[in-house]
Amino acid sequence: MGVNLLYQLSYIRNVTLSVAKDVTAEEADVIPEGFRNHIRWNLGHILTTQDRLTFAVAGLPSHVPAGYGKWFGRESTPLTWEGDAPALDELLSRLEAQPEQIRQALEGKLDTKLEKPFTLGTGLTLETIGDSLNYSLYHEGVHLSVIKAYIRLIRRM
Repeated sequence: MGVNLLYQLSYIRNVTLSVAKDVTAEEADVIPEGFRNHIRWNLGHILTTQDRLTFAVAGLPSHVPAGYGKWFGRESTPLTWEGDAPALDELLSRLEAQPEQIRQALEGKLDTKLEKPFTLGTGLTLETIGDSLNYSLYHEGVHLSVIKAYIRLIRRM
């Protein structure tokens, strides 16, 4: 399971990056009507959530700077951002580096039981580091779909 899951991580991230690199900085900051986030927020959210679902659950230090949670956390929105949130280029660079950071830190450890297994709101219980990484891939796919939808909406404006 481990090598395949790490391959999937790289594959999915490459798909996300190929879509994101086709977006201008201006497009990345457009919040489509009726929504509360934009493409840049979704990219930062993918980054910070995957960090939490891999490094944090494994008891390892975060690879994203302090403060990212306030900009890209679950309930956050650019509508209330204060200060300068990370630029699109910075997020893309960190997203590009993240799969290798995860591979180096977690290779051979994906079957390790979590010290504190946790159950998501949907009832799914994550018991191993691999379970958590696997869920993070689903999470990224959800947000990639949102990004693609935003691109279609923005480019029709």
